[in-house]
Amino acid sequence: LEEAQQRLQTYTAEAKKTKENILAYEEAREVQEAKLLELTTALSTSESKMKAVEESSKLFEDTIKLDLSSLEEQLKEEQKLKLSAEDQLSEVQSQLKIEQESKIVLQKLISESEAQQEYLESKISQLELSSIENAESAAKASQEYETVITELR
Repeated sequence: LEEAQQRLQTYTAEAKKTKENILAYEEAREVQEAKLLELTTALSTSESKMKAVEESSKLFEDTIKLDLSSLEEQLKEEQKLKLSAEDQLSEVQSQLKIEQESKIVLQKLISESEAQQEYLESKISQLELSSIENAESAAKASQEYETVITELR
């Protein structure tokens, strides 16, 4: 009887310890589930931000392509400014390549979406400034062309 009571106490102690382990496991699991929910929310937010940046990049890329097309027409019409216009075209293509590389970097670093968004906004500002400079340069080149034509007449 004493041996049975001793076994019962041992089993009871082991059952209590097992119950404590189960409770600790359940608490740990709840913490992990909360962390998983937090990470899932962060991933969803990052994906939304990435999609918005990609849409913005696509719109800006279309604008760059439109500007490039305009530059190509000017190259056909202005033979005397061919070298200058080719330099501008090369610059626009380089900027487009940089913007595309930025887009790839963003996709690879989605976990750092806020920092990448700031980086892309900076690049977009640079590209917009460069696009304005290109437009001003093209206008100046066109004006110089008109001046040369006027002088030749």
